[in-house]
Amino acid sequence: MRQILLAATLALLAACGSADQDGTAPDTATGFITENTAPPESATDSKGDGVLRDEDGRPYGYALLGEKLPLFSAPMVGGGTWSTSQVDEWTIVDVWGIWCSDCMADAPYAAELAELALNEPGLDFISIHTPPNARRADEAYGRYDSIESYFQDAGYGYPTVIDANAGLREQLQIAWTPTYLLVSPDGIVRGFRTDLSVAGDTPVADFMANVREVQAATFAKIRRELPAFGLDGVGEISGTTPFTQGSIESAFAPFIVRAFTESMEGESYPVFRIIEPGMPPRSRGNLYTIEPDWDRGHVHAVVTRNRGVEGPYGSLVGTTRLADLPEEARATCEAGTERYSDTLICTVPATAPGARFAWIFTAPDSYEGYYPEASETVLGEGLLSEMRYLPPAPAEMTETAGTP
Repeated sequence: MRQILLAATLALLAACGSADQDGTAPDTATGFITENTAPPESATDSKGDGVLRDEDGRPYGYALLGEKLPLFSAPMVGGGTWSTSQVDEWTIVDVWGIWCSDCMADAPYAAELAELALNEPGLDFISIHTPPNARRADEAYGRYDSIESYFQDAGYGYPTVIDANAGLREQLQIAWTPTYLLVSPDGIVRGFRTDLSVAGDTPVADFMANVREVQAATFAKIRRELPAFGLDGVGEISGTTPFTQGSIESAFAPFIVRAFTESMEGESYPVFRIIEPGMPPRSRGNLYTIEPDWDRGHVHAVVTRNRGVEGPYGSLVGTTRLADLPEEARATCEAGTERYSDTLICTVPATAPGARFAWIFTAPDSYEGYYPEASETVLGEGLLSEMRYLPPAPAEMTETAGTP
C-alpha cells in the first residue's frame, strides 16, 4: 500500500520542492532541530524571501523556533474548530497540502505518526492543510475535490485544520511543506523539521525519540527555573494578591495555570493549580495549589506537596525530617486540627508583614500512634508532607490568614 501510494504521488506537480529520498547529503536541511544555527556556506536565498535553503529548497531553520505559536482558530475537517489556545499538552503540528508531492510522499509517515501521538498520554497531533500561497488557493486539493475525498482514497485520516487562503501558513511563517513542529504545553515551538520521507529507515520512530528527548530536556530546564518557595513568597506572590486567573498567571508566568475545585468540611471551593508544563499530564506534577479565602477575594495560601519544590532551609516534601528544621522553627510547632489533626504544624513569620510560612509534618511510616503526642525521637523523625505560604490578608480585614 505504501509503495503504491508513493508511486502515485510522482504524478502530482511538485510545488513544494523535490525530495532527496536518501537524505544523506551533509548540506541538506532534513534533520530535526531545536534551535536555529548558522547554515552551511552552501545555503542560498533561492526564493528571495530571506530564508536560507538547501539545494532542494528546504529551509535550514524556522522563524518561530523558541517562540509562542500565534493565536488563531480555524475550521476542521468534519466540523468544529481548532485554536492554538487549546494547546495544553505536547503537540505535533504537521503543515501539509494535497497539492504538494513531498507531502504526498510523507503522508503515510504522517498517518503513522498521528496514530502513535494520539495514543500516547500527554501528546497530541494536529495537521494544518494549506495551499501553496494565497494566490494559488484554488490549487489546494490537487486532483481531489476535498481533504475528505483524499483521506477516503488513502484509507486513513487524522485531525486536520483547514487553511483555506494560506492565512495560517503566513502566520506560522511556513517556508516549506511538509513542516513538522513540536509545541510544548505552554505553546512554545520546541522543535522543527521538514520531510520524514527523507529521514532514513525509521523516520517515525526517530521523530518520536526526538520528541521524548525534547520533553525531557525542557522538563529539566523548567525544574531548574522553578520559582523560589521561601519566607518571602513564591513566584510574584508575596503581598496581598487577588484570587483571579489573571493575577495568578501573572504571578507564575510562564507556568501553566489551571482552575480546579476542591472540597473541605463539606464545602466546595475553587483553587488554581500551577502545573509543570514540561511533561505529559500523567507524568507532570502539580507544583503549587493556590487557595482562596472563604470570600474568594484574595489568595489565602500557596501550597505545595511536590517533592521537587525546595522550601526555606532547603526543605523538601517527603525528604525533610522535623529534626532538620532550625531550632527556632521547631519551637513553633503545634498539633494541627480538623483535616490536619494528626500532623504537627510549624509556622514562622514570613518576610512581608502579616505573612507566614508553615511546614506540615506527619508521622514516620513505622509509627502508628497519635503523632503530635509522640516522643521527641519520633517527632524528630516525622516527614514533611506539605508546605504553605500564607500571604498577608487585605488591610481591611481584621484577622490575618491563619494556619491551615
